[in-house]
Amino acid sequence: MVAVHARPAPSPWSFPRERGDLVAALAGAVALGLVAPLALGPSTWQQRAALAVLVLAVGQFSSGWRAPRVPLAPALIALGIAVALLIATLPAAGRAERAAQADAQARSGQRLLALNDADGALPYFEVALRLTPDAPAARAGAAEAHLVLAERAVQAGMTAVTYARAGDDLDAALALAPSDQARRLAEAVAAVRQADQIWNQYDWPRTIGELEKAYAVRPDLPGLKGKLYAAEVSYAAVLIGQGNWGAAQNALQRAHEVGPG
Repeated sequence: MVAVHARPAPSPWSFPRERGDLVAALAGAVALGLVAPLALGPSTWQQRAALAVLVLAVGQFSSGWRAPRVPLAPALIALGIAVALLIATLPAAGRAERAAQADAQARSGQRLLALNDADGALPYFEVALRLTPDAPAARAGAAEAHLVLAERAVQAGMTAVTYARAGDDLDAALALAPSDQARRLAEAVAAVRQADQIWNQYDWPRTIGELEKAYAVRPDLPGLKGKLYAAEVSYAAVLIGQGNWGAAQNALQRAHEVGPG
């Protein structure tokens, strides 16, 4: 009679080599997938998690390619170090997450700007700036969008409403990323708005002075020539009434040089 000996049930720790390979692969997935990318640039949790899964899969497949076996104890130490690194880099991971999302929002805004849709682009830049207030791409994009909207407003006509809107957009653009174009337009818009405030005071020298400031930096503004022409003619009429014919003639000459627009 042949004696049959029952085999003891395998212990969960009876295959230290195989389990060591799995733990080592997990350590590599954590270190290379979730931690290492933080040193390279902004990335999202989803991107790093996908890389970690890839590293884990490569580690597991490599065990079938006769790769050197990893003992369990060193693998557990490596995993502990990897997890400690992951915990230590959580603040950096949060910053990287926000920066990556901000970059994505800024890219969406830039695409809309390229399509001449500044109104649609601006909300994307604003979201990016809420995520990362100092993001250069978002600041530059938002400033450009505000400048486009300001240019669009002044092209719509020389009214108090459009120039007030342009002034607000220019203030925002200059606060985000100052540029010479924005400064020139802001100076012209401010001068025209000041001229409008004193127009009905019949202080024509001050009114003309403000309009000339605008004309010096942005002579192309729609309606500016006509406004300056009207101010010079009105001033000439006042001078004629005062009997100051020489000054009136000079005012009319300046009006003629500017033209009625």
